[in-house]
Amino acid sequence: MRFSVLVIRIYCVSLLVCLLTTGCALFRFGEPPQQPANFGEQLDRILKGKNSNTQAALDTLLSGKTMPVCESGKCFFFYKAAADRTIAVAGDWNAWDAGVDMLQPIPKTDYYFLTKEFPPNARLDYRIVDSGNRIVDPRNPRSCEGQYGPNSELAMPGYRVPEELNVPDDVPEGVLEELVFESEILSGTRALSVYLPPDYGREYGPHPFLIVQDGVEFIRLAHFPRVVDYLVHQQKIRRVVLVFVEPADRNVDYESEKYSRFIAEELIPYLRANYDVCKDRENCGIMGASLGALAAFRTALKYPEVFGKVAGQSVCFGTDDQLFQAVQNGSGKTLQFHFDVGLFETNPEMSLLTQSRRMRDLLAAQGCAFTYNEHPEGHSWGNWRAHLDDILLSFWPRNAV
Repeated sequence: MRFSVLVIRIYCVSLLVCLLTTGCALFRFGEPPQQPANFGEQLDRILKGKNSNTQAALDTLLSGKTMPVCESGKCFFFYKAAADRTIAVAGDWNAWDAGVDMLQPIPKTDYYFLTKEFPPNARLDYRIVDSGNRIVDPRNPRSCEGQYGPNSELAMPGYRVPEELNVPDDVPEGVLEELVFESEILSGTRALSVYLPPDYGREYGPHPFLIVQDGVEFIRLAHFPRVVDYLVHQQKIRRVVLVFVEPADRNVDYESEKYSRFIAEELIPYLRANYDVCKDRENCGIMGASLGALAAFRTALKYPEVFGKVAGQSVCFGTDDQLFQAVQNGSGKTLQFHFDVGLFETNPEMSLLTQSRRMRDLLAAQGCAFTYNEHPEGHSWGNWRAHLDDILLSFWPRNAV
């Protein structure tokens, strides 16, 4: 009996030593459980593997996934099409050039494929270009309205949708008044939309006010009035009156000194006579995007006695030095500037990123008051609408008097 017990003890000790020394998975100490491969690793195995049925493997991998698949700073574009087609992606990052980012066919499948790297919090617009035909990505449900229709939206995992872009229905709405302004300076009319914040009235006035270029687009594509509704409701900003101005021909108006005169010498006096808005220059602002931002900067720099604040999104400062020279001559000393630009606005023909950095450095050298931001985005309404709150919080925060 004693012999049997001894044999059993020796057997148990031997079995335990065997398990520990052979690295049995059940007794591995200090090793984390094996993690499943991420999307990139799974894709790499399929593309490098010997599996004869690559089509089925990709169908399984991509099942239920929306395009593009984004992880770890990489974006994987897939597109299904017949053989011998030319497939590309044109978007904010390549100046919408359909000849730059070509999707390559995957042998023995009907898939075309491309990998791109972007900042972890980037948000960009793009379209698929199928043999010259630009279309929204059929497997991407996310889209962003642009001036020429919807584009597909690429959002990296680190991007967060600003809360003011999804305003709850119970947030009170302001009022939009539509009118046509007869301008003697411009020898014609301009359409205006005047936004009055919720509970607009004398008890809250006089109100700071902001002149906005490309008025229809800022209402339709950027939902600017609703952004103000939300920020006022959250008690983040003062009640602000917005004046949306629609150009007759933006290429003509925004390059014309007469347009600046119209804003400063006709529109501002009219607004002060007919609305409960501030009479001081510190609470009178003007803004725009792209070419509209150029008009805003030009007008504010020409009339610093009228305007106290100027904002620009993706400012198209132009190919000459007119605005830079105005700042150099001291025109911006009394202005508060706010402007931003996308990190992907680097079109070789005219890099708005380079121009904006030049203006930033000049304003700093002149000792001007300014706020400047760079965003991992492109030249699009998706960029501009997401940063309207920055302008309002910079100019008229709730605690301002």
